[in-house]
Amino acid sequence: MVPQSSPQLYGGISLIQPGRILRPQQTTVDPFLTLVKLRVAALLRDNMVNVFGSIINKPHTSLSLDLYAALYDIYQATRLRRIRVSELIHVLDRMARVDTHSQFLLLFTELEKMAPKYLMVALSTWLRALRQSKVPMYQIIRLDGGVNFLEGIEPSLLRQLHYPLYYPAVMEGSLCFSLGKLLCDVARALRYGNMRISQPLLACLLLHLPVSTFLPEVEEATRYISDVLFENRTSLEFSIQNISHRESQDLYEMGRLILSELSSQPGAPKTVRETSGIVMEYLRKPSYQMFNPNFERMSPIVKGKDTDYNTLFKVITRGEYPQDVLEARDVILAALTNKTINLDLALKGFVRHDYTRPEELLIAIIDRIRRRVEIPVQLADTLNLIYVHLKLKFAAFTGEARPNRGISDLTMIFDTFKSPGIPDTIKNDSREILKGLREEPIDWSDIFHKFPKHENSRPRQLVVTILNHLSAVGQLSIRLGSQLKEFLRLLDENGEVRNCLVISCPSPILPIPDNLNVDDLLGALGPEAVNEPKFSTLKNYLNGGEMPALLGPEFKFSTHRTNGELLKAILEHISPREPYMKDVLSYWASKVLLEGVGAKPVRYTMVTKTVDLTNVSKALDHNLLTKEVADRFYSFLSTATRDPSYAESFEMDGHITRGPFLRAFLEHVLTLKITDPRDREMIGRVIPYIRDTGEGAEPVDIDNVVYE
Repeated sequence: MVPQSSPQLYGGISLIQPGRILRPQQTTVDPFLTLVKLRVAALLRDNMVNVFGSIINKPHTSLSLDLYAALYDIYQATRLRRIRVSELIHVLDRMARVDTHSQFLLLFTELEKMAPKYLMVALSTWLRALRQSKVPMYQIIRLDGGVNFLEGIEPSLLRQLHYPLYYPAVMEGSLCFSLGKLLCDVARALRYGNMRISQPLLACLLLHLPVSTFLPEVEEATRYISDVLFENRTSLEFSIQNISHRESQDLYEMGRLILSELSSQPGAPKTVRETSGIVMEYLRKPSYQMFNPNFERMSPIVKGKDTDYNTLFKVITRGEYPQDVLEARDVILAALTNKTINLDLALKGFVRHDYTRPEELLIAIIDRIRRRVEIPVQLADTLNLIYVHLKLKFAAFTGEARPNRGISDLTMIFDTFKSPGIPDTIKNDSREILKGLREEPIDWSDIFHKFPKHENSRPRQLVVTILNHLSAVGQLSIRLGSQLKEFLRLLDENGEVRNCLVISCPSPILPIPDNLNVDDLLGALGPEAVNEPKFSTLKNYLNGGEMPALLGPEFKFSTHRTNGELLKAILEHISPREPYMKDVLSYWASKVLLEGVGAKPVRYTMVTKTVDLTNVSKALDHNLLTKEVADRFYSFLSTATRDPSYAESFEMDGHITRGPFLRAFLEHVLTLKITDPRDREMIGRVIPYIRDTGEGAEPVDIDNVVYE
């Protein structure tokens, strides 16, 4: 159930009560007035964040850089609860009577009296500009329904904000300073029993307690559970009724205790239990991380004289990066440890504290090594692999658009295929494809505008995305288009090498005559043929669909290299089988030109047949093989899939199940001169254990990729 809170109603009690505007007794803690002030303060903070944020995120030229930077500091301090907003609410009554410019002036004047010292310069910058009328407020704040400081604050509440609250003796300490007087007074009253914790009061406190980090899921969970507690639900009351005075001395500890109860209460709604658990884990007293969000991550790395590289390289984590990048991380870390890489030379003059995130620091160090130190080529490729992955991952994380460098960006992402963990065949293929792409008339700036680097965290995934786009558009040469299809077949959608072993068998030609280009073939009759009456009869016949059956499987396409040779052979082959067309076919067979236009090479449709050898090898009874033979077998399969010589002359089509297919393929390998004697011996030991039943009787999946 979604909580139904409103600015005027909490715990079933309206905050707008005529009888409550009387000045409270000096000896009594007034829980109602406390709620009013805390709630209004929470609303004011939300409004300040919205007003400051709308100015910061609005494109305009009317605000100077100094004013922008100063406001950004004030904005950050407000959203992270570093400003004691409960001490500003007394000025709201005056702000409600003046224009926006005067509202800023009143608010910042009060802020200057109680804000943290590090904000003094920022506040002084704004106050000086406001007093000199150098802030064009009418340009940066909309008055017609835009953001404002008083949004959601009922005017009838403003008068009550002037009345003071009376609490017991003063509490001291740094935490009290960070919370502000009102929250300190509440903590003191809870400690001495002058006030008891209630659901609405805890709801208010959760919106005011400063925290070290600002995470979206935690912030929204806090607001949700706060709205629920404002409803003062009877079903949740037992979670707070047993909190003693002693346990309420520390507002953070008290909050965690109550949230812990809520998170484990069987009768509470699931969303209440879940959000209570989330907020509970992050409800801690502020630490250094409050001012430096990356303190907990950066401090262990740079707190000493020397950078802790073991900890730094842990930003490359399993799951976030491909396996070969993890292996590259270990290689580079080892090279740093054993001094293979001269870090002293690379880091001369390096200011490591320029960088506030571990990812930034690692990118900077790797960049220095790449530019300033000579290292072996293989180590350079390994380093570059990490560098490119880190850059794209960090850009995707920050959402920061990077300059479009066209072909240089293409080279950068293709370089990740140089990884030591990538098979040599794929390295070679990527190099050839990159070379081919450079020769194509492609606007690479436009390509990277369509597929920005900062929206793709994995470089090889970006390669696959771009290549799929180019294949779909169809603007590449036939040869390069075919290379792309073969290359993409070896990669998954993330650009990583497929785990399965595959074997490809390219057929020299596809014996399906209806796929032939008839217009090309008829060109062998010469340019004047189209003017003869019998030409249209021949063309219509060849395009009629009956020719495949007439040619039959015995017709050998591979013996005819040119259009003239093939057309003459087709006409002579069909003529005896078509009595009613015999005269036409014989006439044109005698007219075919074998030279000139007839000597043009035939454009055949090609097909690549692909089989997953990992599945086919399941026909083998592995339990009966020795470890030595099994290791040799899988090593051979890996070799066979990389070297097309093993499959070029192997006919796949006659074997429809795994057992016969695997047996036939291995027997075929034994006939090849290139087969290693040790592999021959291994195959002899393997063949007897190939099964034709069970797994061996499963069908072989053959993928046909057809292209011209």
